[in-house]
Amino acid sequence: KKEYSSFLIFAITMNSSFLLSGPDENVESLPCVFPFVFKNQVYTGCTTNGRSDGRYWCAISSNYNIDRMWRFCSEESDPTCVFPFIYKDKLYTTCTADGMRNGRCWCATTSNYDIDKKWTYCNITGRTEAVVVAVAKYYYC
Repeated sequence: KKEYSSFLIFAITMNSSFLLSGPDENVESLPCVFPFVFKNQVYTGCTTNGRSDGRYWCAISSNYNIDRMWRFCSEESDPTCVFPFIYKDKLYTTCTADGMRNGRCWCATTSNYDIDKKWTYCNITGRTEAVVVAVAKYYYC
């Protein structure tokens, strides 16, 4: 597994309210920005976290915690990788091929695969961004 690093600083707000109200009408045409930070967790795809109605949404900036800019995703949105996640009592901060006979990279869609058993394949290129503290690392399976 090759690892490439680049340094990106994300300012994290710890005591803010994270209520997702409706998006401004003019943001629906803007593209999602991945990865993005929400409640100090990195998302690489659309999520339903923070919503009680189950609708998928994404940030339209790299850090929702700061900008609070977001829009709804299409109903067919793929499940979102959640980092870090636990698999077989080990903490993962990126996609892995561990446990896959076909060698494809995958990730959990909740923080604990051992409990929830929810997962998805990582994108075709196998490239996933994971932010640990304030350093962005790019991993290739």
